[in-house]
Amino acid sequence: MRKKLIFLTCLLMIIVIFVVKKNIIKSSADNIRYEVFNLDLNYKKVNSPALRDNELYFSTNSKNSGFLNEIVKMDVNTKKARTIYKSNFNESAIEGIEVNKDWLVWVDSNTGGHMWNIMSMNMETGKIQKVFEANSYKKQLPYLYDHYIVWVHMDINKEGFIRILDLNTNTYRDIEGLNNVDAYNTSLYMEDNKIIWSDLTDGKPYYKAYDISREVLEVYPAEFLYPSYAKYNNNKIFSINFNDLNEWEDQSFGYYDINKNKYEEFDPTIGTINRYSLKEDKLAFLDKKANVSLYSIKKNKKLIFKEKYNENKKIPKDISFDYKGNLIVQYSPLNKEEESYKNMLSIYYLKYK
Repeated sequence: MRKKLIFLTCLLMIIVIFVVKKNIIKSSADNIRYEVFNLDLNYKKVNSPALRDNELYFSTNSKNSGFLNEIVKMDVNTKKARTIYKSNFNESAIEGIEVNKDWLVWVDSNTGGHMWNIMSMNMETGKIQKVFEANSYKKQLPYLYDHYIVWVHMDINKEGFIRILDLNTNTYRDIEGLNNVDAYNTSLYMEDNKIIWSDLTDGKPYYKAYDISREVLEVYPAEFLYPSYAKYNNNKIFSINFNDLNEWEDQSFGYYDINKNKYEEFDPTIGTINRYSLKEDKLAFLDKKANVSLYSIKKNKKLIFKEKYNENKKIPKDISFDYKGNLIVQYSPLNKEEESYKNMLSIYYLKYK
């Protein structure tokens, strides 16, 4: 009898330990762990920060110039920096910097934006080359995915085309023409071998997804007239949605569920969104009150991510994920006239607990 009691007691202890451990895992799954690098950048102008592991790339102005005329590479651990590229234009505007494991791409243009080149650097060889010269109607920024870049190419007749370029072969092709060309649908996105955008056809709004592997165009109806800045994740197409592009605050954020064939609002408590970024399961927002929030798409809920962003006279002005899903928050001080004015950003190396 005594042996049975000891056995039952031990069994109960094992069960209790298992349950407690399981609860801890469940609780910690709702949170994230992150390592933060806060960087004060000794540059008056900082644009298009992009991260590759511990390497930060951004465009800035050289000492005797007021234009964005060079690209700097900085080690976020040591803060050592060096210039890796200088613009070919006298009055330049380098922007659209994107980087992944194998490629760095950017747009080098004049300030008017009607003369511009898409540039690339092979990260293995360090070779820099011009991959596309576009003296077209309007500058458009490419999106980097694997060894491809995609952008909306505008011709002199103001016609827009979805264009994809293979960086390995430096060859391109046009996928589809745009019926309606505006800022809301010229910011392309690519994920899971699909190019994502939105457009109007006969006055009706649609999401479009072109699968580059199968060379198939898929078209889905949109709930709002102007589904803007469309992005894709796991058979869901996300967008900021408007019926009037002149009414920015009259917006809805949600996604079209391809499997369910319907639109669903994401979280109505987010408020007015100024920026959003998406990578894998993570979705980040910058709202009009300069608050940054982070969500899990799978859980459809806000993650615990508490930071005070308005300390030390800095407010967030932009957010983006790197190709591994780490979050970059770029700040600007409230008073740009101060002598100590610096550009600041924080890098959050994110991991689920």
